[in-house]
Amino acid sequence: DKAKQTKPSKVLGRDSLQVAYPYIQERLRRGILLNDNGGAVSATVSQNNNPLQSLSNELLPPVTPPKGIDIDQWEAFHTEFGFLLDRACGGSNNEKEPTAPSGTSKVEQHDDSALLWSSDKGSAELRQRRETRAQRAAEALGSVESVKAVLTDAVLGSVAGDDGDNSSS
Repeated sequence: DKAKQTKPSKVLGRDSLQVAYPYIQERLRRGILLNDNGGAVSATVSQNNNPLQSLSNELLPPVTPPKGIDIDQWEAFHTEFGFLLDRACGGSNNEKEPTAPSGTSKVEQHDDSALLWSSDKGSAELRQRRETRAQRAAEALGSVESVKAVLTDAVLGSVAGDDGDNSSS
């Protein structure tokens, strides 16, 4: 029972898990089909001709989410986990890479896979994120101070101009 609760990443190394993960994904896919089709799932080859899909359900049994877990969240978690695993192992599938939010460059994006898979357990990634936040805060503070100075000059300039207008009336 204890072995069933052990995380795959604790049993297998990162590289071994990357080899095993397509099998895990296929079992998950079959579990989703099982849920969608009300208990009927077949191991037929789909349009993408994935060779794992030709294996029988005895060899690769379907897995369904634990009770209380939404199937869409369960699927999203495993998809993201697979992406992070692939990224950590040096895989570069550009189609799966999330696009940078508008206004940020790829350089500014953080590597979430480093939080899970780096040999330093993510400490370098966390340090880089703290430094980035501190730099952005300093830039924002500098921008606020610049705006304050411009507004102060504008207000003082208009007050001085108003005083000159009031004295001539």
